[in-house]
Amino acid sequence: MLIQARDPTLLIVAALGTVPIVVFHTMGSRVAHSSADSKFTGDVLRAAGLRVLEWVHGSLIGAVFLLVPAVLLGAWAARQRLLNEPGRHRRSLLRVAVLGVGLAIVGGLPWALLRASWAAPPSAAAAELVSVVHTLTGYGGGVGYAAIAGLVAVRVQRRHGPGPVLRALSACGQRSLTCYLLQSVVFVAVLAAYGGGFGNRVGIVEIALLATGTWVVTVLLAELMARRGYRGPAEVLLRRLTYGPDSRRSTRLVSAPCPPR
Repeated sequence: MLIQARDPTLLIVAALGTVPIVVFHTMGSRVAHSSADSKFTGDVLRAAGLRVLEWVHGSLIGAVFLLVPAVLLGAWAARQRLLNEPGRHRRSLLRVAVLGVGLAIVGGLPWALLRASWAAPPSAAAAELVSVVHTLTGYGGGVGYAAIAGLVAVRVQRRHGPGPVLRALSACGQRSLTCYLLQSVVFVAVLAAYGGGFGNRVGIVEIALLATGTWVVTVLLAELMARRGYRGPAEVLLRRLTYGPDSRRSTRLVSAPCPPR
């Protein structure tokens, strides 16, 4: 029903949707604090149980409320054809990108300093407020990144086709679930206490380098799969689970082969 509402209604409801975000974010922080040991415990079953608790809160409760503003903003942007016709809205997209990402940086910096233990909050209430601001301004970052994607599309159109970097990123996006799961396996194998156990031995810089390196490898792997015309195995499994055995698509792509590099 809201999708069919007028533009002002969509924007107003999206703004009002930030109110339950604060409430459920506070509840979520309690869950996060109670399950913080899931990243460091050597008990696999306990870690799995805590992760299930996080998933229940994040998927069954948080997603219902946290995604509403984003969905409505996306519906409004689709009506304006901001990303369908980015060339016509280049100036607007540029303003949204600068303001959105800038807002996310300003709102997320205090939380990043706290998480990195480079600053200490004066009280627990102040830490909670910083966390809520981080969540709310994160919406601005999400909108800003979407605008950046539109600006990139404009640049690609002007260049008459994507370059190798954009092709690799596109291949990763088409196999996002496979890449995500592969990254998770690497992080567990290296960082978890029941894996390599390096999570308690290295600092945030080393972990950031590991995350960056792992992401680069998954992007390159996705590009290699695209060159050979293969889907991600996780995407193939998801498709078969969704559409059943009648979906007779193998790991081989049915669409036209990838253009020569």
